[in-house]
Amino acid sequence: MDKYIERRIKKFVIANMDGCYLKRLPTDSYCFVKNIEAATKFMGSQLASEYIHYYYRDTGMTDNELLVVPVVISYELIKENC
Repeated sequence: MDKYIERRIKKFVIANMDGCYLKRLPTDSYCFVKNIEAATKFMGSQLASEYIHYYYRDTGMTDNELLVVPVVISYELIKENC
């Protein structure tokens, strides 16, 4: 099986020290998920940092240390040998 990288995108997620990722819900609330695919992804690290401040302001939970983590999402074309 051959793979060809079509596109790579650098995004940013917010993580806590327990290895969980922040997800912003449509109800303007937050939750933490173990699955990085479900995490809210940001186009830039500055925007992710701003959301950390929003999280602290909205929840009042300032003792939960959060970090901005870069991730690379890649799209690959796969040629399967039949």
